[in-house]
Amino acid sequence: MNIWLIASAIATLIQSLVVIVSLLFVWRQVRLQTKQLNLQTELAKAANIQSLVNLSSPFNMSLIQDAQMAKLWIEGAEEFANYNRVDKLRYETLLFWWLILHENVYYQRQKGLLDEAVYSAWENDLRRFIRRQNLQGHWEGLKNLFQQKFGNHVVQLILEHESDRASHLDHATGGPANTD
Repeated sequence: MNIWLIASAIATLIQSLVVIVSLLFVWRQVRLQTKQLNLQTELAKAANIQSLVNLSSPFNMSLIQDAQMAKLWIEGAEEFANYNRVDKLRYETLLFWWLILHENVYYQRQKGLLDEAVYSAWENDLRRFIRRQNLQGHWEGLKNLFQQKFGNHVVQLILEHESDRASHLDHATGGPANTD
C-alpha cells in the first residue's frame, strides 16, 4: 500500500509540474500575442497618419501650383462678399473639402486610431483654419453636411475662437467689448 501512496504522490507532483509548465506556456503565448497586437495597432496608426498626408497633399500641392486657388484660400475670408457666384462656390468648396479632411481626423482619433500627439497637431491646424478662414461666417450653410459629433466639435472651437477674440479685444481697448 505504501508503494501506491508514493506513486500517487509522484503522479500528483508530475501533474502539478505539467500544470505549471502549461501555465507558463499559455502566459508566454498571451504575452507574444499582446506584443504582436500592439505592433499591429502601431502599424495601423502609422498607416492612418500616412493616409492623412496622402489626402492632404493634393490639396496643398494645388494651392502651391494654382495661383487662383491660392488666392481664394488666402483672400476668401475677407473678400467673400465681393465674390461672384462661381468664386463663392469655389471658396466654400475649399472650406468643405478641408473640413471633410478634419472630420476624418476627428473620427480616427475618436476610434483610437491616432495618437494624441498626432491628433493635437491636426487640432491646431483646425483651430488655425477656423480663425483664418472666418469659418463662423460660413458654418451655418456647411454644418448639416457633417456628422453631428464633428459638427458639435467645430461649433465648440468656433465659440472658443470668438471668446478668445472678444478677450483680446477687451484687452486691446482696456475694457469690455461692445456687443451691440
